[in-house]
Amino acid sequence: MNRRTFIILLTTIFVMSLLLLLNRDNFERVETSVVLPGLDTALNDITKLTIKTAGNRTVTTLMRGTERWTVVERGHYPADVGKIRQNLIALANAMVIEEKTADPALYARLGVEDIASADATGIELIIDSLNSSYRIIVGMTGIRGSQAYARLPDTDTSLLIAANLELDSEPADWLDHTLIDIPASDIVRVTTTHPDGETVAIEKNAPDAGNFELVNQPVDSELTTPGAANSIGSLLTGLTFDDVLTRENAGLQDQQPVVTRFVTLAGLVIIANIHPGTEQNFVSFEFTTVAEDEASPASASAKADELNARYGNWLFILPSYKLEQLTRRQADLLK
Repeated sequence: MNRRTFIILLTTIFVMSLLLLLNRDNFERVETSVVLPGLDTALNDITKLTIKTAGNRTVTTLMRGTERWTVVERGHYPADVGKIRQNLIALANAMVIEEKTADPALYARLGVEDIASADATGIELIIDSLNSSYRIIVGMTGIRGSQAYARLPDTDTSLLIAANLELDSEPADWLDHTLIDIPASDIVRVTTTHPDGETVAIEKNAPDAGNFELVNQPVDSELTTPGAANSIGSLLTGLTFDDVLTRENAGLQDQQPVVTRFVTLAGLVIIANIHPGTEQNFVSFEFTTVAEDEASPASASAKADELNARYGNWLFILPSYKLEQLTRRQADLLK
């Protein structure tokens, strides 16, 4: 190898090494850059989270009060604090993995187009704290499991970020959906009264009985299955709801509700009123104690007061299969 060839080879190796070093430095710089600098130290001071969708429309507003987070669009009903915390922490820790397109014509492929667009598919989050505000457009999520496409509204370059986000846009998706959790073993009797006067009652012959029995079952009739009534008795076990409204926003019809009354071993009474609406049925709850039971523990009365304060002013939309159990007729249980 002559001297000239050797110098050219050495120069080539040097240049390639330099390029590799620069590329590695750039990668490490991008890899470790924080998407929303300062958010991590502001987490305890966040007061509001606003979610906007296409057309710059505000669809969900989450407010942090003195005691809890609430969903403004649902009359300040309690929000799912765990979900809010999970997403805020994920955004505070989000790191840039890679810079993507800066061409607005290609934003839609990633879901990071300007939220003012009528066709925008992403969502814009506005995070307000006591002393600062943060904005980010989040497009497609779940990329490679825990990555997402995003763009800061005032910048051109879109980003692939490391953040395990579970973001939804609709108010109902941010509610605390837990409602009542009373196991079937604690229920002794359930009575459903329909507006036309039909009454369907089920009860247990003993506290440890396996099945609920139909009260006043017609002679020579038979239940569809031995445990046909058990789905009614277990309805309050882990009961959740789909959505919630105030009475003013529900569009209730002027009709008598179906009333289903649950009685527990402890003397707590849960009354579910199923109200017909213009498009769907709503359920309101009342809580009291067994009036004729002088020995009902004070804990039952205290529990009733607690539940009335929490749920008494709301109308709930339940899953359809749960609603069916609240409105059963005798014929539904018999062969």
